[in-house]
Amino acid sequence: MKDLLGSDVELYAIAYSAGSNHLIKHLGGHKGCNENCGFKAAVSISGVFDVLTAGIQLKYQAFGIYDAFLTIELAKHYKKNRYLFQEDTS
Repeated sequence: MKDLLGSDVELYAIAYSAGSNHLIKHLGGHKGCNENCGFKAAVSISGVFDVLTAGIQLKYQAFGIYDAFLTIELAKHYKKNRYLFQEDTS
């Protein structure tokens, strides 16, 4: 963008929903993104949650403590509410 608009332009990034995920992945995966890409600021609005990636990362971080805790808590919630929205077919 700086090549197109000039090197003195201030760049801001705003992304919504799935675009928000792409922006966050770009910013997080780019070392020195501020210097290389030239973004002055970035805003992520209502980003979708990548359950698969988050689950894999949680499994291998902190010896799996987060993964085990979340699994236990999700199981409790599921067991408590599993019949809540089930229709009565009798």
